[in-house]
Formats: sequence, structure tokens, C-alpha cells
Amino acid sequence: MPEWTIYTLHPRGALHIGERGVGQEETACRVPADTLFAALVTVWIDAGGQEEGWGRAFAPAEEAVNPPFLLTSAFPFAGGVRFYPLPQADLASLGVEADERRKDLRQIEFVSEGIFRRIVTGQSLAGCLPPAEGDPELGCFMQGKALWLTAEEVASLPEAMRLREDRKAGRPLRALEQVHVWRRTKVPRVAVDRIGSASTLFHTGRLTFAPDCGLWFGVDWRRPAAALGDGLSWRGAFERALSLLGDSGLGGERSVGYGAFQWARGEQVAWDSPAPGALYVTLSRYHPRPSETPGALVADPVSYTLVSVAGYLETPTGAAQRRRRLWLAAEGSVLRAVGAGPYGDVTDVRPRVGDFPHPVWRYGLACPVAVREVRRA
Repeated sequence: MPEWTIYTLHPRGALHIGERGVGQEETACRVPADTLFAALVTVWIDAGGQEEGWGRAFAPAEEAVNPPFLLTSAFPFAGGVRFYPLPQADLASLGVEADERRKDLRQIEFVSEGIFRRIVTGQSLAGCLPPAEGDPELGCFMQGKALWLTAEEVASLPEAMRLREDRKAGRPLRALEQVHVWRRTKVPRVAVDRIGSASTLFHTGRLTFAPDCGLWFGVDWRRPAAALGDGLSWRGAFERALSLLGDSGLGGERSVGYGAFQWARGEQVAWDSPAPGALYVTLSRYHPRPSETPGALVADPVSYTLVSVAGYLETPTGAAQRRRRLWLAAEGSVLRAVGAGPYGDVTDVRPRVGDFPHPVWRYGLACPVAVREVRRA
């Protein structure tokens, strides 16, 4: 049973995490593991570190992978409550009225650790989903219906969220639905043409978190004391790169001050690893190796969402270019374990056209949590 080290990111201001939309209007409220990994490698190289160590560790020439760590995506937290992606599991078998509550279930983006643990261990969720009418009992919503947590976890929320505005009593569970952990807004910007000085109006997505809220991610350290180089272990190099990233910024719009954060190392959290052939939910995007397909993706009752990952790459040796497009299984996907793991790979997505001078790694290793397979009676 591996133990993950929890890292929390406390934004110093706004964030912009690129998502769908024309231009830059949309922003996500999570940071995919592949984006976080690429940002860490980039700041490491910009600070004078060598890329070769990362390539040898995460993308060896042979298919066997023995990475020094596995990385989850970064998800929201509020006070002492961490949120996870909703697993694509059969909730009806756990006591949720899936057909009657389909509209509510579609709005849920994240579940608390308490709800997540119930799902992956096959415990009943009866009474945890807030009723359509009346007072909730065992669970409640926040952020509209984007967040689902247990009633016991409400005590771990920031005080400003738990209490009424007059601070004299706690909020009813139903009222928490109107409490926001984050807010998305669109900020007007102007681009000025360098030749004719013509101006063009556009909008940028802006993500801000409430006080004592932010993002968290987990690291499953496999070889933390192994040497990367320059006298640093992998853990030391990782945390140095994280500090550099906090200063330079994560995501887009860094030139206007977005993306800076402070980080903290927190507690250890244990999760069961899947046995070969068993089900697991991935907390990072997953790009299967050839030997893992089709077994990981087609054996019933797997359930997953594919996301297309493309965009531009940064390089210190030239202009930005389009990187190769990858299709990955999204966080929350329920997959079948093929072999003993690790599952997935780290892919070189450098452009195929031209003579690009160095590899560009895209992280696609699953960060798995075993899921108990529950069949309906």
C-alpha cells in the first residue's frame, strides 16, 4: 500500500489554466499532471539543470518504466477538505438513484476524499447524495453542485464557509451549495498591433480561490533518494523545481502576474494499489503503452473519457511550435490493470516536421487507486 506525499499550492493571485474555448476565454480549475510535469521540467532546464536525467528516468529506451515518482493532477482543496475527480464507476450499485438524479450527477466535477474513499472501497452511498428537496443528512453540495462532500467533512472547511455571515451559527447544509471555493471570470485585454497601432479587444479566463483554498496534488515516491545529478536526490530536485515554478508561475498569462503560488508539503495518504487484472481509477491522465492496449481499455466494466492534448511547446533554442497531439484517458477514468505497473508512458511529442533539437516529454503515467468491483444484484 503506497503512501502519497500531499503537496498544496496556495495561489498568490489569479491563475489561468488553458482549456477549451476560442482564444483564452476559458480556464480550468485543475492542473493536469502532464501540464504540471512539463512545467517542472521547463523551470528545471531554465535554471541550468540537465534534461537528460528526466528523460532517462521517465522515458527509457526500453518499454519497462521505473520512474522515481508518480504524480497526480492538481485538484481543488478547501481548508482541510481535498477534492478528487468523480470516478466513472457504477454509482447505482452503491445506493445512488442514478437514473432519477442524472441531472445532478452530471454537474458534479469533484468529490471529497470521504466520498471518494467510499466509492473505491465499495461502501454504500445511500443518503450521501443530497435529496432533491428537503434537508441533506449525510452529504451536501458546494460550488453549485460541482463539489460533493460528506456532512462530517464540513467541520474541516474554512471557518468563513462553515459559518453564517454574522458568524453566530453554522450554515445549514443546504446553504453550502451557494458557497464558492473558486470563481471564474473573464477579464478584458487589449492587443496593439506593432505596425499600425490598431487595437483588438479580447478576453482571458481568470481563476481565483477563496481564502484558505487552492490546489493539491499527490506524489507517490518510488525512488525519492535516488540521485538525479548536481548532488540532488529526486525529492530534492522536485521540490527545488516546485519552488522555482512558484516564483515563475504556473499556467498562462504569467507576464501579467498570473500563476504564482506558495507550496507546502503535507501529510501522507495511503491508497491501495490495483492487483494485475483488477480495476483502478487514475488520478492523472493516462497514455497506455502498446502492451497495455486493448486490455486496459476494453474489458468490461471499464469506463473512461478521452481528452485530446495538443498546443504549443516552449524551447530555449527557438520559437514556439505546435507539439504532436496525444489522446489520453482523463482523470477519474476506471481502467483495467495490465500487469503489475507502472501503467502508461511518457511520450516525446516534439514536432515530426523539421529538425527539432531536443525531446519534449508529455507525462502519461497513471496514478492508480484500486477500485473494488461491485456488481448489481
